[in-house]
Amino acid sequence: MNISVLIREEWQLDIVKKYQVKDIYSDNLQLVKKFPFIYYQTPRIYDKTVFPNKLLVTDIGLISDKKDIISDYALNVSNIESILYLQKLGVKKITLSVEVTLDELKFFPDLSNYPVEVLIYGKVVVMVLKKHSILNKDGYTLENDNEFYDVKIGDNKEVMIFSSKPIDNIKEILEYQKHGIKNFRIDFFRESKEEIQKILSIVSKKMST
Repeated sequence: MNISVLIREEWQLDIVKKYQVKDIYSDNLQLVKKFPFIYYQTPRIYDKTVFPNKLLVTDIGLISDKKDIISDYALNVSNIESILYLQKLGVKKITLSVEVTLDELKFFPDLSNYPVEVLIYGKVVVMVLKKHSILNKDGYTLENDNEFYDVKIGDNKEVMIFSSKPIDNIKEILEYQKHGIKNFRIDFFRESKEEIQKILSIVSKKMST
């Protein structure tokens, strides 16, 4: 079983490196430039920016045989045909859509021979805006019907609005494994040091069982 982790800041990297993590992702381009082993999660809205060679792509148009590519959940992979297509394009690892449930996995073949990854913890992007006159810096939180949505400004100044609550399917790891899935992803956002350590410790213990 392999764990991948998406981080936002260097202090998170310092914690993550203490655990058995195979791949590290980040949407922080400056952090990726400082630590080239990190995969750069590409912006949802992008221009002709030259990206690093190791990419977590959010758009199929960014897939290139000249780069080390992992596909993000933003590509909405929800069937075996999409997995096979991305494999033909040379994608190293393929993240399933977060909308694919455990029950729906019974419609897939055994996935042990496919480089599939699932997000087991983390807030996901629910809306992207090219720009906004008010939502123009990190730290905003939107409220709607007593639900609170974090806002993050990307490297290309796009406005990303995240889900009010994180996905938390850590307890379902064994069920995912029954379908042949070996790669599990954790996305950290604004969790505290203690929360990050707790989550990684829980997942690490499941790896050893």
